[in-house]
Amino acid sequence: MSDSPSARERAGNRLLAVIAVILATAALKLSQPVLLPATLGVFLVVVVWPLQVRLERHVWRWVAVVATTLLVLLVVAAVTYALVWSVQQLAARGPQLAGRLERLTSQFMTWARLHAVPLPRDPGPGMLAERLAPLATSMLREAYSVFVVVGFTLAFFL
Repeated sequence: MSDSPSARERAGNRLLAVIAVILATAALKLSQPVLLPATLGVFLVVVVWPLQVRLERHVWRWVAVVATTLLVLLVVAAVTYALVWSVQQLAARGPQLAGRLERLTSQFMTWARLHAVPLPRDPGPGMLAERLAPLATSMLREAYSVFVVVGFTLAFFL
């Protein structure tokens, strides 16, 4: 008898490997709501660990832990503030930008007609608002998801 596996066994092993990769990928995808914040929390711990160790040489351990935790919370708060401020600035200039975008859209449509570029349909005056409303809704939904992940990440970090 030969010690080498037969072609049928090799094909079976390859099929099992493909099935294992598919199942592992599906398991990772399904566990993403828990694994993503946990992984980011561990990453955050690894990033601030050298700072905490350095601080522990000069102050008590609990002071070093509180200082690094406050530093991380301060950075997260600063990034959150910057994002909220940017959205507020955009919202304040929204009507002005919407009017400009409408003018640019109509100029583009005129140019496209002159150069025989096929267009999906003739836009009306509210076409831009129709297309931007679902985009804004999905952006808000994604922003909420990001804040949830950041919250869980901070929970795992703490």
